[in-house]
Amino acid sequence: MKRLALLSILFLLVSCVTHQKGEDGKPGQPGKSAMANNYEILTQSGYGGHETAFNEVITSQERLDELYRELNIESVPTVDFSDNNVVALFMGQKSSGGYSISIDNVKIENKTAFVKVKTTKPREGETVTMALTQPYCIATITKTDKVTFE
Repeated sequence: MKRLALLSILFLLVSCVTHQKGEDGKPGQPGKSAMANNYEILTQSGYGGHETAFNEVITSQERLDELYRELNIESVPTVDFSDNNVVALFMGQKSSGGYSISIDNVKIENKTAFVKVKTTKPREGETVTMALTQPYCIATITKTDKVTFE
């Protein structure tokens, strides 16, 4: 009987272990930096963003710290703002899950970064969580004089 209980506990512990996979698919590895594409995602989630939709360009560590506090995110990355800007994309409040916002690509021309925003929504008939969501994405981009969102 003790063996059965121990095996059950062991099974539960093993089944709870998860591995974060990076871009290159190796567990626990962050993968290759997306900065080769002029951007790198710092954080993104379907929950905890702002109720209204907007995009923001952040040019200082102080403002980034403040934004992370607003979003109740404890671990704030240190960004080299001499070489980078940060963009924050907020989709606004949605009535269900299945929504997301991210960066499709960033093109730099004539000291202007053109950030192509990618949004997704649930397909018709798709099963989604019935909870209010506020998708957002925060990423570093190569520093430019101007940022345009597309």
